[in-house]
Amino acid sequence: RRRVEAEKLEKDEEHHLAGKRANCGAYQCEFTDRHQQIIDDALTENCYLPDKGLAVELGVVLNTAKKYKKLAGWCTVHVRRVTLLNAKHMLDRVEWCDDNEDENFRDRSMADESTFTVMPPSTMSVKLQQMDHADSLDDEHEGGDGVVDEGEDGTPKKGPKGKKPKKPRGFAKVTDKLHPFSLMVTAVVGRPVRRANGTFKFDGKIALFPSCSTWKTAKNKSKNHAAGDTYEVLNGGTVNGDQYEQKVKDKVLPELDKWARKIGLTDVEFQDDNARSHEKARPGIVAAGTGRRSGITIRHQKQPPRSPDLNALDLYVWRVLKKWVNYRLWTVYRNQTKTVEVLWECIQHAWKNALTPAKIECAFRLLTPVMAEIKKANGNNTFKLPHTGIRTQMRAEGWDI
Repeated sequence: RRRVEAEKLEKDEEHHLAGKRANCGAYQCEFTDRHQQIIDDALTENCYLPDKGLAVELGVVLNTAKKYKKLAGWCTVHVRRVTLLNAKHMLDRVEWCDDNEDENFRDRSMADESTFTVMPPSTMSVKLQQMDHADSLDDEHEGGDGVVDEGEDGTPKKGPKGKKPKKPRGFAKVTDKLHPFSLMVTAVVGRPVRRANGTFKFDGKIALFPSCSTWKTAKNKSKNHAAGDTYEVLNGGTVNGDQYEQKVKDKVLPELDKWARKIGLTDVEFQDDNARSHEKARPGIVAAGTGRRSGITIRHQKQPPRSPDLNALDLYVWRVLKKWVNYRLWTVYRNQTKTVEVLWECIQHAWKNALTPAKIECAFRLLTPVMAEIKKANGNNTFKLPHTGIRTQMRAEGWDI
């Protein structure tokens, strides 16, 4: 066994020496038919195999595996994560699109939940002198020792052809103590209505509230509450049916009445998805939407299962809010302790300032081409999101987007 291992090491060393260039000694990539066969077999069996796994299969380092992968005719593409659908799901999606393809969604509100997490940005800036404190460094730069070569005047030396050498790259680990808080919120939006002079009769925002919260009474006087005050405590859990039903009755239905009066309707729709908590609360919500004292009927519009692409919030609105929330957390509150209350303040600020009527209108307009793509794909969700020139058209119509 030892003799076999020694022979193997000797062959590997011979292969390594044979792959070096004569002058500079850099490793020369020697791609063979055996490498081609290994790559084809591995990636055909598992197209999601990462480059590190491919390097293990080939028995080479990561950079060499990437070169071999390219020489073998394979490339890496980004995939859009979609929910799994069966035949009934796809049929329901097509039927829903057929029923709503001529709908302008003027009388429909859409509701959904999303979880916001206190998460640091993916990049950060540090001085080059501090790079040795990073947890890991990429040594594939000039100098190779974690610092950039400097001249006599302290400035970085220029590389070949007058170019500066590549700056070192590193990464810093983020512990869970920096982002322990998350908050699920529920939002309800409708399609904005503009007047002829460009002002808004309705701005598209109906309701925003924490999905999970409890009410408590202060026993003693404190900095934020007087003794006997009732206050809401934000929770980071998942929503349940009873709580969802109560919050919709207390917070959403009255706002839907106000929305209907603003746009001059007596019959409006409320659409949410098929989450288990929503299914449990649906009978109570449907009953509360009929025979209201306001004289406005609120009908329920069922969204197809596993179809976030048929909800304006999932389609576009949540991305707008989360981008703004993350920016505010690490600018305005960068030197403050991140708490669930801070997170909720940032969400409310994004709802008020970042989510403009034009962006909500853009989300509703995007539903029409998405429905066309769903029908073209026979209900599947593997289509590419269309580029329809919606923003250009809106700017021509006077929207500020």
